[in-house]
Amino acid sequence: MTVRTTSSNEPTPARPRNRPIRVALVDDHQFIADLLSRALERRPGRFEFMGNAPRLADVGALLRQEPADVVLVDYSLPDGRGSDVLRMVRRHWPRARLVLFTGHSESDILHEAIAAGADGILTKGTGVDEILDVIERADRGDVLLDAGTLRDLMTQPHRGASQLAALDRLTPRERIVLEAVLAAGTTQEAARRIQMAPATLRVHLHRASQKLGATSRLEAISMALRAGLIRAPSGGPPRSSPIGTGGAEG
Repeated sequence: MTVRTTSSNEPTPARPRNRPIRVALVDDHQFIADLLSRALERRPGRFEFMGNAPRLADVGALLRQEPADVVLVDYSLPDGRGSDVLRMVRRHWPRARLVLFTGHSESDILHEAIAAGADGILTKGTGVDEILDVIERADRGDVLLDAGTLRDLMTQPHRGASQLAALDRLTPRERIVLEAVLAAGTTQEAARRIQMAPATLRVHLHRASQKLGATSRLEAISMALRAGLIRAPSGGPPRSSPIGTGGAEG
């Protein structure tokens, strides 16, 4: 299998408008897989369900398909962790948007997922309509972050001197862009707020992420936030309610 090394931060062409959003799931809870697949299949013009890998060992077969646009990844699997899955998918489907979809809320797990390439952190707990909304937002490249995770990001220590040196290389414009995306939640709205063309904003996001060695926009924002280079929006990020399908943890 060919491994591509481009980053999810790289500005990419939009998904063709006439193609549904391809969605894949990695979750060992069969009722979640059944619920999600039924919901997606009832909306064939909007979504296409690519399948579920219930174990880490099954992810390879999933990756041999056409790349998904959005992948929901549970943290706890019978034979591995969600962070292992995130790294695998990021290597093989670098343009996919990866969302940790979990019942866990421990800060070390959330930060592990961000470092592994997660584009969003969302907890299980509410309904199908919100899941579908989040899938569409992830496909657009929105920042998916709930208020609790935001608070944790602000207190997590840095990894070391090399990270601090990388943060010093951010330009004032790159810091403004990172803060705007965190506050607005979407690149389109962030661009409108700071009066910048969306394509230009995405270029600044990509450059900032490259300088920081970040695997995703979310990790770049996390690093800048913890360093005090950008401010958290008052009241938490927009539309920050957690999502999910019930009480199962994962």
